[in-house]
Amino acid sequence: MKITKTGRGFAKAEFTDNNGVPCSIQESSSAEKPHIWLGCQSGEIHTFIPYDGGWKHRTLEQAAQDLGVQDVLVDDRMHLTQKQAAKLIPLLQKFVDTGGLE
Repeated sequence: MKITKTGRGFAKAEFTDNNGVPCSIQESSSAEKPHIWLGCQSGEIHTFIPYDGGWKHRTLEQAAQDLGVQDVLVDDRMHLTQKQAAKLIPLLQKFVDTGGLE
């Protein structure tokens, strides 16, 4: 992956997942301690309505209507500390080595 810089100078690498969804890993501007952002960038929403054709792509407005609420917020990226990222490394390495998490 190629590392680029955001407009504010933070390192970022972009990639797509197996479904072609844009994802990234990026340094955070958090002043507390080092963090990274990791995950999808698209915020796509799919809802499942039984007996109505199964999974359907929805906009935020359509999802809110489906749920009968006024608004929907999608948290589509993880905000991880160094400690949290370190805990993921063994699981990711196990998956790389064996194709599983156990």
